[in-house]
Amino acid sequence: MNFDTYNYCLGSHFISAIEYGDESGLTDEEILQLDEFMETLPRGAGHWSYGEHEEFARCDVSGMYGDCTRADYLVPYSQRGFNHDRH
Repeated sequence: MNFDTYNYCLGSHFISAIEYGDESGLTDEEILQLDEFMETLPRGAGHWSYGEHEEFARCDVSGMYGDCTRADYLVPYSQRGFNHDRH
């Protein structure tokens, strides 16, 4: 199966919320930022693949610098589409 791959740098504290819906470690502002970010993702039955190392970088969710994990969002070619015209 072929995939479109979208690369992101995610603040490590957002990963639990993305993967498991556990927002307990996020502030109200971070929850809003995450919701806005998720709305910009390509539509379709995508899934996440995370790197193994954290690095100090700019988070694509919050725009802040901190410990981030490189992540790929993979969408099968058959599921192509976007929530917005951003990509």
